[in-house]
Amino acid sequence: LGRKEGAHACSSHNPPPAATPLAARIASTTDVPLGVGKYAEYLMSVYKIKPCGEQWLPVVSKRYINLSTIESIEDFPKEKEVTCTLAMIHSKIEEVKKLKRTITIDQVGLLGDGERARCIIVEGIPGIGKSAFSWHLGVCWAQGEILHDYHLVVLLRSRDKKVQKATEVSDLFCYKEQPKQEHEAVMEWIRSNKGDGVMMVLDGYDELSQDLQTSSIFADIIRGKVLPKMTVLVSSRPSANQNLKQLCQDQKCQYIEVIGFDKEEIQKYVDGALEHNKELRDELNSYLELHPHIHGLMYCPLNCAIIVQIFRDEMKKGSQPPQTLTEVYQVLIKTVLKRHEHKLSIAEKPKRTHPTPNEPSRFPWLGDVSDQTISQLLVLAKLAYDGTNEDRLI
Repeated sequence: LGRKEGAHACSSHNPPPAATPLAARIASTTDVPLGVGKYAEYLMSVYKIKPCGEQWLPVVSKRYINLSTIESIEDFPKEKEVTCTLAMIHSKIEEVKKLKRTITIDQVGLLGDGERARCIIVEGIPGIGKSAFSWHLGVCWAQGEILHDYHLVVLLRSRDKKVQKATEVSDLFCYKEQPKQEHEAVMEWIRSNKGDGVMMVLDGYDELSQDLQTSSIFADIIRGKVLPKMTVLVSSRPSANQNLKQLCQDQKCQYIEVIGFDKEEIQKYVDGALEHNKELRDELNSYLELHPHIHGLMYCPLNCAIIVQIFRDEMKKGSQPPQTLTEVYQVLIKTVLKRHEHKLSIAEKPKRTHPTPNEPSRFPWLGDVSDQTISQLLVLAKLAYDGTNEDRLI
């Protein structure tokens, strides 16, 4: 994600960056405690030095790929909204961008009248790039490219247990190496200014429990009951949209939707992933031309990464790449299960010679995945099936 192409830093061993213009400006401001400048420097070092530990899917491209983002408007004409919905169903991102105003990273938080939004809601389907968007916002702030009015831009991951256990504002604005005296000075400054000059980015609001979504320190901050001058950016899947809109109903809000990759960006991803193997890149391009239903999935960055990885793996093994969407998901499930077994070192895989009522031999495409793993998968499948039938979120 980004506005430029180029190699991204991925070493967690680099030394923290030297004092930046923003940190220096904070340090020279008489009414801002020294601890705020140190906190800003710490945040910048985190954003600038993104660790590249073991992850899956692996990073296959060193290029930054642009995510398409649009502004969602409450009173958008229904006819155009229907057209946009149909275009998204058919993965025609370019058509959506023609109908709705696109948002660049430097326009985040700016309303049409030039005022700053108090709440920014970033919405998108799973895997579309909401977390990447949130992270990139912090990176651009750390590099001094955007959000020049903010001393602190603090990214909080909702899935983090420490975040979920927070009950006070002071639980949210701290880091491990921060001396207690500095933390108290920072909090005093934040409270006395009612959050002015601070942006809190809460990534994954939908991952909070229903109680935390509506009755918690997060809900109070979003409502403006706590730190009313602090800017709050919240990313979420559409499933939690209703709760968010109720919390923000009295706030100046900007609604942004992340809609993924257009055709040009998909091609950039493919080219970057296979830049050292022109033959394989050409084969993948030909494969996608022959299978438009699979190419249509790649507007979602996660799907794009999955399909490229599956194609590489299958061609490396001399196997035929998936021909249908069902086969794509089958290969993906098998890959994830094999990775799971590798991590847990499940070495013994009993042969399935005597099928039982729950016998996974009904799934020959799972190959040599162990009975133990497939039995666990069937339990999850049953939960998903029952939840779908009963329209119940599990």
